[in-house]
Amino acid sequence: MGSSGGRRPPMAPWGTFPPQPPPPGDATVGRGSARKAKRMIKNRESAARSRARKQAYTTQLEDEIKRLKERNLELKENLIPDEDLAPPPPPEKKPQRSSSVGF
Repeated sequence: MGSSGGRRPPMAPWGTFPPQPPPPGDATVGRGSARKAKRMIKNRESAARSRARKQAYTTQLEDEIKRLKERNLELKENLIPDEDLAPPPPPEKKPQRSSSVGF
């Protein structure tokens, strides 16, 4: 065998190489992270608007509940007592004639 005089360094197994940084002139990497940051900011702003809408809607519903409870109480206070609204007793039932044939 031909000897070159030195030993070769051992080879690393596949997939164990450290990740390589992108070349300095690669503009797509910077643009991608800038897009991601912009998208994250927009998402936060959208979430904040959504929370504000939800809070406004909840407040509106709570106000309506309060108003309806007050109206319900007012109507209950003005309600005529039950005995005045009781329905009249049912008329007396007359016994029905049976149709028995007794000829």
